[in-house]
Amino acid sequence: MFDTIGGIPLHPLIVHAVVVLVPLAALLVLLAALSPRIRAWAGILTPITATIALIMVPFATQSGEALEKRVAESAAVEEHAELGDSLVFFVLFLALAAWALWFVDRRSRATAPDGASGGGAADGRPPAMLAVMVLCVIAVLATTVQVVRIGHSGASSVWDGVGQQVVSSGGDGD
Repeated sequence: MFDTIGGIPLHPLIVHAVVVLVPLAALLVLLAALSPRIRAWAGILTPITATIALIMVPFATQSGEALEKRVAESAAVEEHAELGDSLVFFVLFLALAAWALWFVDRRSRATAPDGASGGGAADGRPPAMLAVMVLCVIAVLATTVQVVRIGHSGASSVWDGVGQQVVSSGGDGD
């Protein structure tokens, strides 16, 4: 099902959605966690973006497994496949953290008196908000590191050695 479209492997196409959505979701979660202004501005967009990224990851994984059956076996492809299989857990953690941030923020805004930020901690943030903010930062860091590892291993499995290849001009009258 997730093999090819028009004879072209589907994996590189789907991966581009994941490559855009996961870092975008991570950036939104980080900014929303650190800035009440951005958190208010982005609102539900942050957890929705993380959820869409989460939905796209299994499509990338399944299309990657289909592509893996079509290419020559190698340690680099195997490493990429193993790393790719783990991404869903990282993005799930990111999405859960994003939803927790959104819910805790809504609750603190609803219970805070006008002009107050919902007090509890010394800086005016409720303890639940501080805990969720820390979880968000951890989720962002972990997800970002894993996406970089997966992307690097995928790029290495495709492009290693390409830079060393010599293309002869052959005198074909370019």
